[in-house]
Amino acid sequence: MPDLGDAAAQINSQIKTWQAEKRYLGHQLVSSQIRSFDLETDSKAVVTVRETWEDNMYIYQGDYPEYIEQSFAERGPYELDVTYTLELKEEETGSIWQITWIVYANQPPEW
Repeated sequence: MPDLGDAAAQINSQIKTWQAEKRYLGHQLVSSQIRSFDLETDSKAVVTVRETWEDNMYIYQGDYPEYIEQSFAERGPYELDVTYTLELKEEETGSIWQITWIVYANQPPEW
């Protein structure tokens, strides 16, 4: 998987592709283990995590998913080693840590 400089844009792009194909993903985080946490500045942190996932892919027939369809493909459990860069952002409601960069050390298995 590529580095995701704009994590939300990359994820939204994948979702739009699935929508065009009338598919959706059931993506379940089974467990996560923080392997390192480095606070680089007061407003930037780098976190490395080993995540275990299980996935189901669904196809829907109507205009939108009804979340009652049977899955047509399954994968997992599988592990991903991921490094997240987080930056402290000021919002109207206060400060939040936002993921700004994602680097995957490996890829999910094929369907």
